[in-house]
Parts: sequence; structure tokens; C-alpha cells
Amino acid sequence: MLYPLFCLPTSLKIRHAIFRELGGAIGLCMLLCLSACSPAEPKESVAATRDPLASLSDTLSPAALADSLRRLPPALTDTFFRHRLSACQEAVDPDCLKRFIGQYQTLRPEDAGARTYRAYYQGVVHQWSARYDSAEVYYALAHEGVEKTTDTAFWARILTSRAGNFGIQGNIDKDIELKYRVLELVRRDSELLMMTRSVLGNSLNKNADYAQALQLMPEQALAYFSSRQDTVGWAYALTVVGLAHYGMNQYEQSLAYLGQALALRRTRAPGIAMGMRCEAYYLYGRSLNRLGRYQEALDTLRVAESLGRDMPNRQGMTILDFSLGEALFQLGRFDEAEKYLRQSLAVSQQRKQLPSALTSAHLLYQAEKKQGKTLGALTYLEQYGALRDSIFSAEKEKIVSKLSVQYETREKEIEIDFLKIQTRLARQRNAWIAGSMLVFFGVLLLLYRASVQRRQEKLTHEKELAEARSLVMARQLEVKESELQAQRTRLEDYAQMLIERNQRLQELSAAMQPARQDAKQASEPGQQIWPGTPILTDADWEKFKQYFNSVYPDFVFGLKAKFPKLSSAELRLVMLAKMGLNTRESATMLGISIDSVKKGRYRLRKKFDLSGEQLSETL
Repeated sequence: MLYPLFCLPTSLKIRHAIFRELGGAIGLCMLLCLSACSPAEPKESVAATRDPLASLSDTLSPAALADSLRRLPPALTDTFFRHRLSACQEAVDPDCLKRFIGQYQTLRPEDAGARTYRAYYQGVVHQWSARYDSAEVYYALAHEGVEKTTDTAFWARILTSRAGNFGIQGNIDKDIELKYRVLELVRRDSELLMMTRSVLGNSLNKNADYAQALQLMPEQALAYFSSRQDTVGWAYALTVVGLAHYGMNQYEQSLAYLGQALALRRTRAPGIAMGMRCEAYYLYGRSLNRLGRYQEALDTLRVAESLGRDMPNRQGMTILDFSLGEALFQLGRFDEAEKYLRQSLAVSQQRKQLPSALTSAHLLYQAEKKQGKTLGALTYLEQYGALRDSIFSAEKEKIVSKLSVQYETREKEIEIDFLKIQTRLARQRNAWIAGSMLVFFGVLLLLYRASVQRRQEKLTHEKELAEARSLVMARQLEVKESELQAQRTRLEDYAQMLIERNQRLQELSAAMQPARQDAKQASEPGQQIWPGTPILTDADWEKFKQYFNSVYPDFVFGLKAKFPKLSSAELRLVMLAKMGLNTRESATMLGISIDSVKKGRYRLRKKFDLSGEQLSETL
């Protein structure tokens, strides 16, 4: 079969090149066929083993590898890239994923299945880079593409990764919903079913649905991992069950399961990474804290701290520092506790982990208070209050902030994609611009509506406040009117009582001393008809003045200020006229004749310069 190659009229160098390329293609084809027929790879660390496909692809230059792959059938090319992308994902190697995604796109740009795989692994790369919104865009594209195929296993992988992306962003409800869909897809695959139950149980724990998490992880699930000697899956399942008991405050049961997980993760079996061992020690130590075994908890957490010190990713050290600080605090070692709690507080504030920072600040306040450090305790108490207010404000601004982040992320992704595939985006530029403007104006419209709504709420509140004030003022005015009416009634009743009393005194005096009065006798205002008879005493007058001033508070004061030469008798006539008493009633009350009252009123009109007007009407 290869004989005609030796007969070609070419140089030795060219023939060597032909054989080298042909040998690479044949070897690659054989490895692809073997890998396509081989069972699934075990879930072990890819860094511990060497993928033969990786060895072959690494020996060829990118151009030589591309030329070799072009000569293969499309099905074998797809198999090669899917194995390589899966291996890169298992190795958590973003550079490897980016390299093979680019090569895959170059060789199979228009194939729908290839686009689905590329979209999924691009979502993985973006999720690793903490670009969760753009990762969701790629996951959604992959999900849309895989729904048209029958690749159930890959469909389940997409849903699981997409659910994890939602869980990282705090959308636990969506995370749980997608993982339940995975359960529906993998009912017949026992291994994938058990792993899906485990990750779903972990999400339910995050959502505080601990009873449901325990229902998903029965004893047969743990027995399954144990029978398969799957150390990684067994330890993960034990951890999920232990955390469910921990959330239900069943710390003894939690400690038992987490202890088994620690025993498994303490070994250096394939797939047990340092982060898993650190997590196992931390969770076990935290449960010991809850049981009050603080010294044991401290020793266990120290081990977790030593393991975490060598990890490149130290994001979990914040909660570890808090647990160490809590154990030291309970042991009375406040200085050491404060060191860890300050670290936890600083990192939590730096990473905007407000609930964690809130608990750290509160424990620091208690530590300072127990040591009698009033100033320090006050400082941490103020931080505690500020953090609590910040958490409340963050909830209010969550919707606007989410819209802003989505818009900014979308803009950045458009710019990056434009630089990478400028030729393709030239045809789609108008559509991208229209989409961006739509998002922008949508954000502006939402902000405008929010502003209008706030303004309307403010106007409504001010209107309600004005109505309430008017109602209060009306009620106050009614009360004052009622009080004034009561005072006026008391004044009139008291005046009527004085009039009736004086009439009786006059009748009694007339009966006891029947003497004739001289009709021509003139009386001065204020002079009594019967000397020696106390018609209107000083006490009566003072009480009358008190009632009068309560009804007309400034009348007497203003009258004296304007007419300082008024006598006391004239002042009495003015006050009675102000009340509206007629001449006879005034005469009876003062104990003088009617003519004396008329003369007194005449002199008052002269003083007040009232001409012929009535005195009572003017007053």
C-alpha cells in the first residue's frame, strides 16, 4: 500500500516530510479510535496521569496538528477535540481550553455540534475568570444547541455547570431548579445520578432546605460510593449529609459524618486535592466549636490553616479565620482571637462579604468589651452598625446594581469579541449596536421610571402629611373652640348668677328698709344705691375678671394701653358692654341705677369718640 510512495520522483527530504505527516495522522487516527471505543475516564486528577492524546498533540506544532486533523473524517476530529477539552476542564487549565477552543473553531467553524461544544467550554473559561454573566450567555447557547441532540450526558453536564454558575452568583433557586432537571435526565445512570444528588444536596443546604437535602442523600447513596471505592464522591456525599445535620443544629450527627469525610480526605488518594483536605478539617473543627469542644476545634482548625497556607486560592481563609477566632475567644485567649478576627473582618470587607464581616465585627466588639477596652469596643460596635446598615442598603440597590453590571459586562464582551473576530462582526455590527442601545435605553427607562415612582411617592407622602397636619390643626382648633365656649359659658353663667343674686339682695333690702328714694338723686358710676350693702364685692369682681380674661385674653390690657385714664368703674361698664349685657342687667349687676349706667355709657362714648354709635356694637 505504501510502495508507490517510494517510487515518487521526489527528494529524500520531501519523502521524509511526507512520511512524518502521514505517520502522525495514522497514529492520531488510531488513538482517536481507541479513545472513542474505550470506557469513560475515571474521576481522578488529570495532573496525576498523562493523556496519550495530549502527548501526541504536544509533539506536533499547531500548524502540523491542524494539517493532520484536516485529513481526518469530521467525526474523528470532533472526538479528538471533545476528549482534549474534557481533559483540560478536568485539569482546571484555562489556557489549554482556550487553545483547543481556538483550534476547534478554525477547523469546524460552521458545524452546529462543534458550536455547542465550543460555547459550553467558553462558558467554563468565563466562569473560572469570575465573569459569570458572560458565562451564562455561553451556557445558554450551549443549552439551546444540545437540546436538539440526544447527547444526554453532555446535556446533564451543561445543566450542572450552568446551575453552579447561578449558585456562585447567589441565585440558589435557579441553581436548584436546573439540578432537578439534571435528575430527570440521568435517572438510568446510577453513577451520574448519585453525583447529581450530591451536588443538588449541597445547593439545598445553601438554601437552608436541610430536610430535603437529607432525603436526597439516603444511606444507599453513601453505600453506593463506598462499594465503588470512589473516595472523592464518598467524601463529598458524607460532607453534604454532615452539613445538612449541622444546619438543623444536630451537631453530634454532623460531627460523625464530617469525621468520616475527614478520614477519607485525609488520605492522598487520587482526586483528593489539598483544598478538599483543608475543607474537611475546617468543617470538622467548626462542628467541634458548636459542641463547645473549643480546644479540639482549635487544634483541628490549626491543621486546616496550615493546609490553606499552601493553597493558591485562599478565598475560604476568611471563614477559617473567623472559626479560629471564635475558638480562641471561647478559650479566653482574646489577643490571639482578635488577630484572626481582624483578618477575617479585613478580608470580608475587602471582598464585600458583608454578613461575614458583620459576625466578625460583633465578636471583636465582645472581645474588646470583655477585656475592658471601652474605646476599642465602641469602634467595633460602630463598625457593626455600619455593616448592618450597608447590608440593608445593598438589598435596596440590588436591582439597579444588577442592571448596571449586566450592561457593563455586555459592553465589554462586545468589545472583546469585536477584536477577536472582527471580520465576522463586520456583518453583524449594526445588530450588536442596536442590541446595546436597546439595553442602554432599557436601563435608562427603568431608572427614569424608578425616579418618577420615587417622585410620585414623595408627593403622595407630602400630601398625606399635609392632610394629617390640617386634620391635627382642625382638631386643635375644635379643642380651642370648645375650651373658649366653655370659658364663655362659665363667664355668662357667673354673670347671670351675680345678676340674680343682686336682684334678690335688692328685693330683700327693699323689704327690710321700705324707704323712698329720691327720683332726682343722681348717682355716680359705681356708687351703690344702698350704702353698706355689698352688691359686687372685690372677690366677686376678681373672679369675674378672671373669667372675662380667659375669654378675652388681651382686651383689658389693650384697652388700658389705649385709654390709660379710664377709671375702675368705667372699666367695669366697658367689660359688661363687651359681654353684651343690656342697661338693666348692667345696673343690677353693679348695684346702681339704670340712669347711672346710661350716664356712664354716655361718658364712655365721648371718651371713645363714638358719636351716636352703640357702645356694645363697637366693642
